[in-house]
Amino acid sequence: MFLRFPIILIFTILCLLSNIFFVPSGLCIDNSGEAEFDLGVFAYEDKDYVSAEKHLKTALSYAPDNPFYCHFLGRIYIATSNLNLAQHYLNKAHQINPVLNGLAYDIAYLAFKQKKFKDAAKQFSYIAEKDPFTKNVLACYYAGISFFECKKYSKASLYLMRAAERSPTIKPNCLFYNGICYLKKNKVKKAIQNFEYVIEHTKSDELKGYAKKWLSSIRSQKEKKYPFDFLIKISAQHDDNVMIVSPDWITGDESDYGMQIYTAGQYTFELQNNSSIDLGLRHYQNFHKELSEYDLIGSTIDMTYKCKYQLIAIGFNYSPSAFWLERSRYMTRNQFKTDLSWKVTDKIISRFAYSYLIQDNYKNRQRDGHNHDISMDFFFNINENQTRLFASLEAEENHRSAIRYQYEQLKFKLNFTKMLLYNLKSNIKIEISKKRHEQWNEVGLKRKDAKYSFSCGLFKPFYYKGLEIGIDYNYAKNNSSLDPYDYRRNILGLNLLYSY
Repeated sequence: MFLRFPIILIFTILCLLSNIFFVPSGLCIDNSGEAEFDLGVFAYEDKDYVSAEKHLKTALSYAPDNPFYCHFLGRIYIATSNLNLAQHYLNKAHQINPVLNGLAYDIAYLAFKQKKFKDAAKQFSYIAEKDPFTKNVLACYYAGISFFECKKYSKASLYLMRAAERSPTIKPNCLFYNGICYLKKNKVKKAIQNFEYVIEHTKSDELKGYAKKWLSSIRSQKEKKYPFDFLIKISAQHDDNVMIVSPDWITGDESDYGMQIYTAGQYTFELQNNSSIDLGLRHYQNFHKELSEYDLIGSTIDMTYKCKYQLIAIGFNYSPSAFWLERSRYMTRNQFKTDLSWKVTDKIISRFAYSYLIQDNYKNRQRDGHNHDISMDFFFNINENQTRLFASLEAEENHRSAIRYQYEQLKFKLNFTKMLLYNLKSNIKIEISKKRHEQWNEVGLKRKDAKYSFSCGLFKPFYYKGLEIGIDYNYAKNNSSLDPYDYRRNILGLNLLYSY
């Protein structure tokens, strides 16, 4: 009995030594790495990210090229907002095993967290489309939000609605963003329905508050939006060089006091498919104290059809006009105009326009004819309607019955409007034009003109809503190759304006 005990003891010691020295070292390392990985996963699920990071780093020390360890450490760094390290480890995992389950989603989510919304939209939409049944609801949701941030509202709406249909939990969030998408696409009724659903079904007081604010904003805008607009402007002026603003008129170099009255009204008929018809009337009268032969009256009827899409708008306009000089018939015009405008960004709108004009001059039939006019305009809304900039380049080709009245003109305009302190609105306008006449007399002399004008003004709300008072100054200088057509002009005006 005593002899058997030493034999058993020796056998046990030999077994232990064989486990230490003869078991392959790689197997021991892998088991240790897997254990640390499992501990890291448990810590991650408990949101103990410090411990999770420690265990995953230990696991990587055993197997630096294990894609599972790199992938999960990248997820930990996303959770802790250490995005640079997250990108490093996710990229490493992708290099080792690009088809690793869930890796593509986490790389897309990292791009989303880094606010690289264009990349995130592309990656999340690929994940969503790869599954024909769109089972990956979160990929649809984040694809929708990413497209929303890229201002691609139609695509955003598509993925947001897919996510909403498959997950009642995130449906209120989806419909909130989808409501904004509908607003951007001018589908106000559908936007209201989405916001109302959010208010009724969301459990988040914060989200409910945002939805209420959007609804309130929509309703206030609907209350303010009338189908008609009206404006009247009365201006008392001093003009040091009274003239009719016409390319053929020679100034008399005389000054006078006068009054201008300008009125404009428009009624809008809303049609289906985001289209409308506008009917308007503009009327202008200019009275002088002494130089009544320069009194000018003009009236214009505007008829416009507009069709609006998500990013572009198309308009067609017909405008007949009649003018009277010193209360006798002076001229009539018929203008046909088409324009195409598109929204470049939320702050920039561009417009291209072409117009054809037919003119009858009752004072001089040699001035009868027609015009071709093309223009390119840019509208910049710089700071939430507080600062605006308008720039325009225009080319005109003028054909008349007599060749001496024909000309070509290139014109540049720049208009800057800014809100100042105490509700003061400032306006600065610069205009430069170059004009070349075909032939000015029988021997072939050509007339060339270069005109420069500048105007500035200040306006302030006064007493009643829509009523403004202001002062403006206008300066114009024309340099001509023919001396009689050189002139300077200064106009100072005091204005009263009412708009509704």
